Amino acid sequence: MTHLAAAAGTACHHCSKGLAAAAQALHGFPRSGLGGLAAYTNSMQSLRRLLRGFPKQRVLVAGDLMLDEQIDGKVDRISPEAPVPVVQISGHFYVPGGAANVAANIAALGAGVLLAGVIGDDEQGRQLAGLLKERGIEAKLLKDSDRPTITKTRVVAHGQQMLRLDRERQRHSAF
Repeated sequence: MTHLAAAAGTACHHCSKGLAAAAQALHGFPRSGLGGLAAYTNSMQSLRRLLRGFPKQRVLVAGDLMLDEQIDGKVDRISPEAPVPVVQISGHFYVPGGAANVAANIAALGAGVLLAGVIGDDEQGRQLAGLLKERGIEAKLLKDSDRPTITKTRVVAHGQQMLRLDRERQRHSAF
């Protein structure tokens, strides 16, 4: 089960490499050389058998909970105020990030999920809780009013990420 949870975490909500990454994680094949078509076919058949059993499983996921936000747009000019692109916003969405993304991937495969973690007592925390509920994920969320919900905002134009804004509590180091 540990391998399945780790493999599900390698799937990104922006791409479709989840099954190949899971096969690689489950069978130890390097990405660059699966040992030929026969080995790949056998690993995919094994993976399919494992995934068919997913609805019978219940998985605990604990970790850093994040809200991923994406702002999509297009750029057709540079700002007169500074040499930076001006993004005309055409879309905006939120998805679970961090350990919440792992839980969402496992739930999408059909397993029951119990997610545990800390969020801020803020709008982003409420947004994340709602996204988890929509996906049928049971979540035990500890609300901490002294910290914000970790939020990663990506600005994307013409399919290219231009900027990422991070909202999280700064950890101060003694060094």
